[in-house]
Amino acid sequence: MSQDIFEIIKSMDSNRFEIQFALQCSPFITGLKISNLFVISISQHSKLEYILTVSGYSFEKLYDTKNKVIYLLYDKKKLKEYLKKDIVRKILYRLGYPYHIHKDIGKLLDIFKQKYVGYMERKCEFPHEMGIFLGYPVEDVVGYLKNNGENSACVGYWKVYKNVEEKQKLFKEFEYAKESVIRYLAQGMNILDVMKHYSCKDTFLSFNLIKKVSHFSAAET
Repeated sequence: MSQDIFEIIKSMDSNRFEIQFALQCSPFITGLKISNLFVISISQHSKLEYILTVSGYSFEKLYDTKNKVIYLLYDKKKLKEYLKKDIVRKILYRLGYPYHIHKDIGKLLDIFKQKYVGYMERKCEFPHEMGIFLGYPVEDVVGYLKNNGENSACVGYWKVYKNVEEKQKLFKEFEYAKESVIRYLAQGMNILDVMKHYSCKDTFLSFNLIKKVSHFSAAET
């Protein structure tokens, strides 16, 4: 994060909903990621759900406590396309998901949520398919599973096992997205306007970055 962006954040209320949304979810807000986790205070969850509904995005409440709520935010169309790929279906099947429900994103998320709740309540192991539902490149999900989360080539927004240079460039774009969203907010735009701006922005760069982050490797599973 550049120094001027750091100073902008310092001058603003870091607990403000829009700032937290930008810090945690800018790659999703700008369309560079198809899904994102978002941890928010319980007092602000209604505002998030309203903004996502108005913006046309989907969400799943994964877990909550008396103080916070953990959401999975996602672009339903793009996530469905990702989940229906054969390599993804095979990974999920090996992790306990029925093979035949790949078209029903609601049922898939119900199973994932149950496993996530079990993990948060210390009843189950961590659901390593998290990377699938976050839309990570499949080659990196496969690498993570094969290596038990170790031996990664680099670490950024996720652990990278293949195409390192490409992923590092992508992570830089994610950081640029974060800085851009924060600048818009500092200039007085509200988060709905920022999201609308990016949803209407159809640039060659954005298109190719979306393709990269949802790219499927031909690697064997």
